[in-house]
Amino acid sequence: MVYLINNNVKRCPVSVVIPTYNRKEMLVTTIQKILECNPLPDEIIVHVDGNDLQSEQAIKNNFSDIKILKSQVNIGPGGGRNLLIKSAQHEIVASFDDDSYPIDQDYFARLLHIFQNYPDASVVAAATYTRKQPVGDDIKSTRWVASFEGCGCAYKRTDFLKTDGYMQLQWAYGAEEIDIAIQLYAQDGKILQTDWLRVYHDTCHQHHKNFDINAANISNLALLAYVRYPLTMWGRGILQVFNRVLYAVKVQRYAGIILGITSIPSNIWSYRQRRKPVSRAALEKYLNLRKQPLTVPWQVENF
Repeated sequence: MVYLINNNVKRCPVSVVIPTYNRKEMLVTTIQKILECNPLPDEIIVHVDGNDLQSEQAIKNNFSDIKILKSQVNIGPGGGRNLLIKSAQHEIVASFDDDSYPIDQDYFARLLHIFQNYPDASVVAAATYTRKQPVGDDIKSTRWVASFEGCGCAYKRTDFLKTDGYMQLQWAYGAEEIDIAIQLYAQDGKILQTDWLRVYHDTCHQHHKNFDINAANISNLALLAYVRYPLTMWGRGILQVFNRVLYAVKVQRYAGIILGITSIPSNIWSYRQRRKPVSRAALEKYLNLRKQPLTVPWQVENF
């Protein structure tokens, strides 16, 4: 059965991008939720990773107006987002996971107003809520922050394309969005977060206890420090890895700790050609905002 799009609903100049792999039921739900918005985004593009034929067929069976990009091998969510954003037709590119979607029906109208009123923003980050969190009010508040989540954000396409893009990691935890954020700060970009935009992420993060994911959270911190940190800040990167190991022990996520540590040298070697450190000032901008986001006045009027 094809999910019909209401042609009477207005469309707005926003591209929606979704990377997916082996979660066809969640993907269908996500697209359906997006298509219930008013106005609709002008286009929805899905990247199907790793020759996932079932997800590709689920899109074709349920929807008639979705653009599909495909990879025969796994390039991870970051690699998928690189292709999706490059393929997008519009300057504002709203990003979701295959298990996340807008809470408010007028999400895309709100998104455009935020970008129009905060032209310095390279990325706008929504407030995201998981299964274990009560959904908060859509408070009209804004602040400059250190980073964002790919499951609920929007990019200014031209700013994103000036970066090197996401690293293609199968398990990208602890690296992907932070890497983009640091690159954006290096080119004087900014990341704005607002509670006025709300996204539901249909997860409880139980998968974070997974052996491979726990290992990746450790080794990716070292990789990120190697790729982006200037040599004078490598000590900070080593400390971050050490603190991540302590955190894993504290919450009893023992599986993967040894692998995470021992895979650091091979991981760095595999991505050695990506090393392009930013300035110390750009990195400190990110680190300072991580400690203390900067509240900015609400500027959206007459909505």
